[in-house]
Amino acid sequence: MEAAILAWLQNLAIRAFGISLFLLLAIDGAFALVLFATRDRGIVNRWTSRVLAVNLVLAGTGVGVPVLALGSRLAVRLVAPMIPTPPGAYFNADVGDDDDAPRRQVRVIK
Repeated sequence: MEAAILAWLQNLAIRAFGISLFLLLAIDGAFALVLFATRDRGIVNRWTSRVLAVNLVLAGTGVGVPVLALGSRLAVRLVAPMIPTPPGAYFNADVGDDDDAPRRQVRVIK
């Protein structure tokens, strides 16, 4: 289970960074395209603060989520060895068909 949690956190970090980077580049590219196409300084004055705010949010998620995922991965690696694992189940299985056959203890490991 530890490996599944670590893999999920790694996947989350990579996905958050990738999505944030893609959106950041797409929004800035669209803004630059509009500015070069219209050459209107009014658009710059109206939209620069909003684009900057979105850039800061996306930069925060693109860096913050992977950092938190790395911290969580470290916490899982530190805590997981402290959690005891229950012993495997034991049962007696017949080895032969006759009653004189020896019985063997079999351990089932999950």
